[in-house]
Amino acid sequence: MDNSYAVSSMVAAGLGWTITTPLCLFQSGIWLSQVRCLPLPGGSFYRNLTLLTRKHELHELPQVIANDIRHILTSEYLSEVTRHLPWVRDMIEIGELSH
Repeated sequence: MDNSYAVSSMVAAGLGWTITTPLCLFQSGIWLSQVRCLPLPGGSFYRNLTLLTRKHELHELPQVIANDIRHILTSEYLSEVTRHLPWVRDMIEIGELSH
């Protein structure tokens, strides 16, 4: 399944386990009291999120969207995820806002 809510719901119901990112976990809407989150042992893993658009299309809109996403991740998501999973804080890097 490729749906964070469906997969996280199955885990919360006791039907298995999954490997996910903190962003997907929070996007699923599953209460963290319903699951146990643990860091993966061993090496580092990473995931990049990239906004792609066709060149010279939509004028400044892609840059505005990218800046808004960075702002939301920095001002809302980061504090929420570290409140529940403090060990994740040093693993999350959000790019700089462009002006």
